[in-house]
Amino acid sequence: MSRIFISYRRSDAAAEAGRIYDYLEGRFGRKAIFKDVDTIDAGDDFRERLNDAVGQCQVLLAVIGKSWFQVTNEAGKRRLDNPADWVRLEIETALRRKVRVIPILLDGVAMPAVRDLPTALQPLAYRNAARVRHDPDFRRDMDRVVGVIQRHFEGTSRTVAPTSSPRPRRPRPSMNSTAVPLKDWANRISRRSLLQIFGFSGAGFISIFLGKELLESGGVFSKANWQMPSLEPETIDGTTAEFNVATVDVSEKSIGIVRNRAEFVIEDLGGGVTLDLIEIPDGTFVMGAPASEDGRSEDEGPQHNVSVPSFWMGKYPVTQAQWRAVAALPKVEQDLNPSPAHFPGDQRPVENVSWLDAVEFCQRLSVKSGQRYRLPSEAEWEYACRAGPTTPFHIGETLTADLANYDATKIYGGGPKGDYRQETTVVGSFPANANGLYDMHGNVWEWCADHWHNSYEGAPSDGSAWLTDDWDFPRLLRGGSWILYPRDCRSACRFNSTPELRVNIIGFRVSCAAPRTP
Repeated sequence: MSRIFISYRRSDAAAEAGRIYDYLEGRFGRKAIFKDVDTIDAGDDFRERLNDAVGQCQVLLAVIGKSWFQVTNEAGKRRLDNPADWVRLEIETALRRKVRVIPILLDGVAMPAVRDLPTALQPLAYRNAARVRHDPDFRRDMDRVVGVIQRHFEGTSRTVAPTSSPRPRRPRPSMNSTAVPLKDWANRISRRSLLQIFGFSGAGFISIFLGKELLESGGVFSKANWQMPSLEPETIDGTTAEFNVATVDVSEKSIGIVRNRAEFVIEDLGGGVTLDLIEIPDGTFVMGAPASEDGRSEDEGPQHNVSVPSFWMGKYPVTQAQWRAVAALPKVEQDLNPSPAHFPGDQRPVENVSWLDAVEFCQRLSVKSGQRYRLPSEAEWEYACRAGPTTPFHIGETLTADLANYDATKIYGGGPKGDYRQETTVVGSFPANANGLYDMHGNVWEWCADHWHNSYEGAPSDGSAWLTDDWDFPRLLRGGSWILYPRDCRSACRFNSTPELRVNIIGFRVSCAAPRTP
């Protein structure tokens, strides 16, 4: 049975509807989506199939382009006024059968007014619409639509006893000991911030990293034409890890590799599963993107100084093996699905987990370990991601598919095109940043503790999470994901979502102030 029905006019939005179909097919599968006669088998009565499909679907997307309600027939009469018009019948049927109807407004299109619609379609004017724009915003906008659809599917699949009383407000989890202030909500992705100088040229490389210098032994191993140099394996000496750090030089079209060290501790989760934490030293950096940075949005400013105390952060996004180990621990506030991921694999990042799920994970781990685990603040995340550089990415001015998992069919900052893997990758598949943290660009978005604000006006300067009094307010996401273009995977890139959202592009990593030493 098709769960999603795409309604559109061929003369108005055939190409756009086709792209929306392709995008949703990649997320839900072909059988879950009904678009039009192209998905009806030869010989079937398409009138019956259309009626059946609308009646059986859970969500109807009404794709509205610039001429959607103005298209006329051969006699010059508006098609929407004809009771037999198929677009009208599709939406009418969905409204009558209480199907969730989501108007999809394409670039620059306004929602039709009530007076412009036939009486039977007038309820459509009161449905909250989703805007879907062309590139570079298409994927970002479609991610929001996917989130709405998934939440609706989850809601309709639950068997909850009806109640007349409102849902009790979720108590504030004790885990989040981070700061207070207030927040504001919007729906965008933000960008980069500043730290200290990260320079390189051909065979030379200099980086000052908050008091930690990159190792000079061996120098920089680089190759031209965006070829990836060979990598040495990570080595461990007691509680010190030595690892590869990548750099890019756009002018030379080269990738360089140097070695660096970081202190780490290991948290034993039981059953042979462990979680590595990397020490992030204290320091001050400039948070927020300069107006000159390509792809910057207004929510990335104003730039401001932030002093971040030292803390510890997960070396990788939480993996599915780690998730299962902690999900098996006693419940604190809510149940956890032990296997939520869309892309299974013990060493792949767990995804399809909500902010509330991530907080529950931290709470269970805290009870088990005696340490205070939490989600990082947004300032901590960006500070740890940058690891010194002021460039859009911790590797430099651009990103390549050899250095991160993202949609590399689009380029940024003079970088090369590459593969679009269309799925998550095993954590640690690419070189670390100078802190020793892996997968900070792409793979999965990562939840942060903060509530969303649409600018940094009034933001804390001490690295703490910026919270409002409304616990259910949208939460911060950082890092980009496997499905996004490079501009949306930059160090300062910001996004937000409701704390209940579960989708296969969102995961998280943990942090704590002072883990137990071995």
